[in-house]
Amino acid sequence: MRALYAEALAVPEVVGLTIGTRPDCAPDEVLDYLAELAADHLIWLEYGLQSAHDATLARINRGHDVAAFEDAVRRNPPARPPHLRPRDPRLPGESRADMLATARFLASLDIQAVKFTCSTSSRRRRWRSGTGKAITSA
Repeated sequence: MRALYAEALAVPEVVGLTIGTRPDCAPDEVLDYLAELAADHLIWLEYGLQSAHDATLARINRGHDVAAFEDAVRRNPPARPPHLRPRDPRLPGESRADMLATARFLASLDIQAVKFTCSTSSRRRRWRSGTGKAITSA
């Protein structure tokens, strides 16, 4: 990892890195290394959280629970890089109330940005077939 990041950051046109990882795959020694890089480069650490509901995470086979996400965020003190969270706002089986509860959960944490995505094939199929719904307001 160190060699790859050093190689990428040695390119003059590269100002930083966005590093995506699972929240249960971010040990303190890695976070400390990324904090070192952040002293001289823009570093975004992106943990995946699709829902604040363990039942949904199990249903979509995320392989981690909400507690792992919260632990990773809490171990990211201000001296470490900022973090970005991908989020598909409407997962299959989740209600509007579930979606809003996830938004409130994210708002309760020290998170600098949230990235909304719609990347699953099932969502694309639902959207194209006319059965998917766009979110127009909170």
